[in-house]
Amino acid sequence: MKKDSLFLIILVSIGLFSRLISHQWNLTAMGAVSILAGLLISNRYMKLAVPVCAMLISDYWIGFHNTVFFVYFGFLMMTLISEKFKDAHLTQKLFLAPFVSSLIFFFISNFGVWYVGGYYLKNFIGLMECFMMGIPFYRAQFLADLMLTPVLFYMFVHLPNFSCLADAKRT
Repeated sequence: MKKDSLFLIILVSIGLFSRLISHQWNLTAMGAVSILAGLLISNRYMKLAVPVCAMLISDYWIGFHNTVFFVYFGFLMMTLISEKFKDAHLTQKLFLAPFVSSLIFFFISNFGVWYVGGYYLKNFIGLMECFMMGIPFYRAQFLADLMLTPVLFYMFVHLPNFSCLADAKRT
């Protein structure tokens, strides 16, 4: 098996299983997986396929919902935004990319909850209320992204057991 394919399978599996195990809302590896796909995969279609595949497979078991388009779009945007940090300093890759990416995801996914969720009034006040109610979800996701992005990055790029994968991703 090619090392690129193995890396993609491992990355998708991490995102998939983190959603399937019992967890606090949004405290999963999906954000970190999306960020790493943007940072470490050079093929644009492959990097975008990682979060989509992990989400589709896990949603098959968890169940699809009416805001799924916004959630998937949010993870795709996380991947594309983190791609912009590919040549940045390591600190920016591992800390600024998760901050910016999870913030963008927060706005996209909460806009989706407001727009199609049916929980809030369809006006500015309803949108602001939706954003306020989403802050605990953002906090959990941001913490997961901030902790897991450096851990997974280090694991894939520096640990000897994954050295067969690291060669393909150092650009």
